[in-house]
Amino acid sequence: MVTIMAFSKTKLACLILLACNAEVTLANDFMDGSHLEFETESLYLKKSNEDKGSSPQAEKWTEDIAQLLKLHYSSGYYNNVLGLDASYYGIGKINSTNNSDGPAYNDLFKDGDSSFSKYAYSVKIKASDDLEFKAGRMESFHPLLKSDSDGLPVLLQMAQADFDNGFLSLHGLWVEKGSEKNTNKFVDFGSRDRQSGSVDKKPIRIIGGEVYGNNYSVYFSYGNQEDISNYLLIAASYSYYINDALYMDFGTKYRRKGSKAELGDQHVDMISAQIKTTYNNIDFALSASKVEEAGEAFGTMGVSWAPGIIHGCTDESFYTSGIISPGSHYGEATYKAELGYSFDNVIEGLHLSSYYLIGKEFYNIKEDENEYGFKLRYYAPFLEGLKLEAHYGKQNINVNVAEWDWEMDQYIEETKVNLTYTALFF
Repeated sequence: MVTIMAFSKTKLACLILLACNAEVTLANDFMDGSHLEFETESLYLKKSNEDKGSSPQAEKWTEDIAQLLKLHYSSGYYNNVLGLDASYYGIGKINSTNNSDGPAYNDLFKDGDSSFSKYAYSVKIKASDDLEFKAGRMESFHPLLKSDSDGLPVLLQMAQADFDNGFLSLHGLWVEKGSEKNTNKFVDFGSRDRQSGSVDKKPIRIIGGEVYGNNYSVYFSYGNQEDISNYLLIAASYSYYINDALYMDFGTKYRRKGSKAELGDQHVDMISAQIKTTYNNIDFALSASKVEEAGEAFGTMGVSWAPGIIHGCTDESFYTSGIISPGSHYGEATYKAELGYSFDNVIEGLHLSSYYLIGKEFYNIKEDENEYGFKLRYYAPFLEGLKLEAHYGKQNINVNVAEWDWEMDQYIEETKVNLTYTALFF
């Protein structure tokens, strides 16, 4: 009897020890897979606007100097299943001047507040090596939710599913709320009553996927917000390596967005293409796009009463109108050329480029747009994670309405400098 009791106690102790070791292993998996990324960004942004047309207006401008702090935490998976993500964004105003007699030309301190912060947190579940589910509040870079011109994080309350097996990826999103630009307050997506301010909640539903390989990709995404808008994006790219010194990139995109409005349905269709050639240290890109029926070129999906304007011809999108201030398009065809040079042989990590853009063939009115600009990019070889980016652009929009004997001759300038440092703590 004593022997049996001793054996039972020993067995129980072993089981407890095994359970504790297993629990420690599960906790270690959670912690060992964790990452904390720190990013700090010093930002200078100035935009100005001057009209020399029939009703001339003196130059107006907004100028901001700000310091941004970002923290992104991503855990490993407890029991290879459950994990957590969290993000913090702090933006401090060093100086802000608004001489525009109206809203600022940029979104950083549009509401006049000094500083603000945003934070988000979410839970993730790893169903398999290929499939993950995520829900909570998080930043999204989905092209139907974040436009190319958004300088601030787009935080959303949403659920997301992602599948990726190495050549095929699929995703689905259910988005209910989005944070205001300059606060962490989340507002419902849907239709807002202008008098009462009440919102008829309508979530955004998005499905999409991509087939990709070493030198090609085909992407699609479709979004729907009941009785408000729908959005289709199709994109394809292909890289052709001729030899070690010379290669070419081809890309094309099609976008269609339909939006409901009080005065009737509106929609925008855009088709675009880009060819980029790189030879040793020289790169040259040609882009072209055509837009149809874009009275108000609605950008991303979201709150129906505050649509975003589509900015175009950025490095990754090359689709429509001027970079600085696109207006109503009405059939515009846009052409852009950009020439760049990498100075790695002289100053490692330095790249300079210049571009020129024209917009033509507008419907209904005689309008021309042209823009030129310069870009600088520098990655410091002596400190990994340190990056300097600068951009100067000047755009001229000329509208001539003969029957009114009226002309707008508008000049818009943008100067932007970003100094960013990113570090992975663990």
